[in-house]
Amino acid sequence: SQGRDVRVVNRTPARAEALVRDLGGRVQAAGDVPWPGVTLLVNASSAGLDAPEETPLPGLDLSSLDSQAFVYDMVYQPQATRLLREARAAGLRAENGLSMLAHQARLAFLAWTGADVPAPVFRAAAG
Repeated sequence: SQGRDVRVVNRTPARAEALVRDLGGRVQAAGDVPWPGVTLLVNASSAGLDAPEETPLPGLDLSSLDSQAFVYDMVYQPQATRLLREARAAGLRAENGLSMLAHQARLAFLAWTGADVPAPVFRAAAG
């Protein structure tokens, strides 16, 4: 099985290093990411949340990522952040955080009520 590298990038390098220490394993803080080899990019920052034109990776040309890369932006409102628009414009698959929110809602609803409602119901309700 081929090993996978996980790299944490943060605008504040000390925060990336602290997260890496907490995660352990093969995770590493990275300033110089080998972008052409990236196959999954996850935005877990608030960039784009209140300012849709803000991006977590200013200056990155997303077309430099692997052509099969998937870009996941945990931001779900607005539904099309700058990161997602740029990823799609580069021909990459991209999705916002609405699916994650729906699964979280399903689990919370199950915990509180005991009723297991399928995640697509919550997804549809969220828009």
